[in-house]
Amino acid sequence: MPNTTSTRVATRVATRGASVMRLVTLDQRVLDLPGETTRRLRVTDRAGLYRALGVDDAVVAVDQTGEFFGARVLETGESGFWLEIGVRLPQKVAQDRLKGGAAPAERETTHTVLDMLGELRRLRRQG
Repeated sequence: MPNTTSTRVATRVATRGASVMRLVTLDQRVLDLPGETTRRLRVTDRAGLYRALGVDDAVVAVDQTGEFFGARVLETGESGFWLEIGVRLPQKVAQDRLKGGAAPAERETTHTVLDMLGELRRLRRQG
């Protein structure tokens, strides 16, 4: 059964390429969630962020321990949204994505590899 969690939404918004990147702060530790819930997470949205998010929007999620993850919006609704949690992101990569624009040259390869790993993980789940 998918996990439900509440979220606090940070005010930082940036662009990466053509997409808007937002920081979503989760109130629990992602790595403690059992099985498939680490992949798909129902987020109860007290701050009204769901109104600004659309399906397939990329976000950066940070859990209560400060771990960053790439994530994608799967679905939005009246009281929240579903996130697909992707790969863990190093702090500098998460900061780059929240700042928007091109990554610094010394981290461009890291961004590319993490994006490829996230896509591979997503395709494997689709079977």
